[in-house]
Amino acid sequence: MVMAVGGDDGSGNMLWSVAATIFDDYRVAESLSQTAIEEMQFLDFVRGAQERGELPGFESYQRPESDPPDLLVRARGRDFGVELTSITTTDVSRQRLAEVRAIGRNLSEKIKRDSTNFAHLVGTQVILTEMASDQQRPPRAHGRQMTEVVDRLAAALGPGIGVVDTTPQGDPANPPVSIPAEIAMRGRARLDDNTYGLEVHRTWPEAEPKVIANCQVELNTQDVASAFVELVQRKDRTGTDFLLVTTGLPANDGYACPADSFLFEMLKRQFTEGTAKLPPIRHLRQIVLNHWGHPPWTVVFFAGNEGLLQRPQG
Repeated sequence: MVMAVGGDDGSGNMLWSVAATIFDDYRVAESLSQTAIEEMQFLDFVRGAQERGELPGFESYQRPESDPPDLLVRARGRDFGVELTSITTTDVSRQRLAEVRAIGRNLSEKIKRDSTNFAHLVGTQVILTEMASDQQRPPRAHGRQMTEVVDRLAAALGPGIGVVDTTPQGDPANPPVSIPAEIAMRGRARLDDNTYGLEVHRTWPEAEPKVIANCQVELNTQDVASAFVELVQRKDRTGTDFLLVTTGLPANDGYACPADSFLFEMLKRQFTEGTAKLPPIRHLRQIVLNHWGHPPWTVVFFAGNEGLLQRPQG
């Protein structure tokens, strides 16, 4: 579940803060080629469209010799040029999510390389959270700065950190007014003026330590809508009849972003309620916004019933 709070900036533009989300907790493969990603994207959409009765007479698909389009799809005896693209939280947020992910992955690699000194982390999961707001974002970490940040985080994960204790203190029906700091902070650490937080949680005995990177995300409706419109304009080209835009799609490294579910809902609400509008279309007949892995999460923008999809009868 993704949680967010929002408000109006006074000019009608909604600003949403998505609570710190476990961005790297959802991995579908060690690595994926672009071809594999596009296959997953298209077939996930086809499955949902057929279940909804929107894709009658689907016959086959193939990759044409020239691009665009990405695919030539045959249905009802006709060929349709299909273009595939995606939009994700990292495309539309102002936070440096890629940097937070990189810090988490570098920390994970350091723990693996130095397994002897981090043997106490076997059977645990480390949650790394960048807790700063957009206005208090730490300086960009790259090169030596990246190494220094990772080294400080690794030092905080020494044997003395322990594991987060979730055992109720005292009588659950009459909990204590306060909990001693040594218990409250067990398995936790704060670094760099509370910019980064670490928590160590038990998982399965003998399981390899895993680092998950978290970050608060701030999205505003204007940025999200503009990114979608620009994407549609870029893909509205000769030879393309149908555009499939997917949220929640795994990247080449196999990671998907859970916060994309909120991005999908933002786009769906804006364009179906009319607070945002699609640009004039020259070549595309239909545009679909689809959330990968969730067949019911689909929005179809029809420009007539002569495209790849058809509205179900009745």
